[in-house]
Amino acid sequence: MAHERGVPHSFTGFIHQWPALPRFAVFINVHVLPVARVTLEDRYVVEKVETLPGVYGVTYYLGFREYVDVEINEIVKRIYALESRINPDGAQVIIRELETVVSQYTHIVPYYDLVSKTISNGRLAPIRNSIRRFLIEDIYRRLCVMFPETVNWLAKPDEIIYVGVNARI
Repeated sequence: MAHERGVPHSFTGFIHQWPALPRFAVFINVHVLPVARVTLEDRYVVEKVETLPGVYGVTYYLGFREYVDVEINEIVKRIYALESRINPDGAQVIIRELETVVSQYTHIVPYYDLVSKTISNGRLAPIRNSIRRFLIEDIYRRLCVMFPETVNWLAKPDEIIYVGVNARI
């Protein structure tokens, strides 16, 4: 969220597959910095997505020697502070609503279906396309199934929704 505005493409896919807009959504973008450790004060940067009410973007800064350990309570505390600054009069209503749903959350994770894009320039293009297709569509796709990125998450499998995203690279 720090470098791009709006909602991620996986959320658009989620809305197409589940035609209901959640009351609150928090998009977490992880950035690993070239420092060993990041202090708690600098770890989370919360922004409000202006086009959708109740939608927030969180940039989670991490040092290269640290493990991912997202603290939901710290994010909620930052959302409270942000809402209190932006809308002091209506912040209490939003905070009360957020407190009721904060203990039950669902992770929305993109599942990328990668397809090799055909390159049509040069004499060796057919050979290059065959190699690219084999590496991307066969090898990489199998590795993604064998080693899912959510395997080390503390969330239960029924708290994770996978959203299919087609990507032509």
